[in-house]
Amino acid sequence: MHQALAHLLVLATQTPPTEFEDTTAPPGPVGSWIGEMVVHGADIRRPLGLSYIPPVQTTMQVADFYQSSNLLIGSRKCIEGLRLVATDTDWSHGSGAGVSGPMLSLVLAMTGRAAAPADLSGDGVVQLRARMPGLSKAA
Repeated sequence: MHQALAHLLVLATQTPPTEFEDTTAPPGPVGSWIGEMVVHGADIRRPLGLSYIPPVQTTMQVADFYQSSNLLIGSRKCIEGLRLVATDTDWSHGSGAGVSGPMLSLVLAMTGRAAAPADLSGDGVVQLRARMPGLSKAA
């Protein structure tokens, strides 16, 4: 193991920095990149008790992307037939049974995060939970 690390160190110190620079963008739509930062940032912060709310416009951009996408995580299918309403900004989507709560919690619910439904209210929360893998179907 130490030899492998030593080898990597030699490679890193002998390789010009320009060979490490990636001039291409990550794969996928911009909304997915931003979503990665917002959602995974919350995945890290929430269990550690670190309070942070991303800028509302950023979270709305992610919600707008996820509400119309089944790319990778199936958000569109998860919220189909539900009316999502943010309680901390002027954002809503869909029709059907209501689900309301903070914008970030709606985004986290769209991506199947288990902690998100605790922040949400409305007749549609039970349906939403039932569509989230690994959660019980009861409220």
